[in-house]
Amino acid sequence: MMFIKGTLDTPRCKFTRSLVQICKDRGYRNIKTFDILGDERIRQWLKFYSSWPTFPQVYVNGQFQGGLDVVSEMIESGDFDDVLPANSKKLSPKESLLELLA
Repeated sequence: MMFIKGTLDTPRCKFTRSLVQICKDRGYRNIKTFDILGDERIRQWLKFYSSWPTFPQVYVNGQFQGGLDVVSEMIESGDFDDVLPANSKKLSPKESLLELLA
């Protein structure tokens, strides 16, 4: 789950735009998002809950992973793929073909 400013199709800040582009480049799938600009109460609560003052904020299986910088580093090192559920990872070429044929 990504708490972002805007949506995957229309990110509304450069940090959200960067995170969305990284996820697209990596082929991550089934990304769930919440536009925090639409609910100030949730926005403020998340800052308190995560002890992280900025957005985007990324959670995997309910666990806070970090913001853009932390998650970018995790992606580059390969650590992010270790925490992602299988249904969110990029499909292999064989899996892609099987999905098309299904």
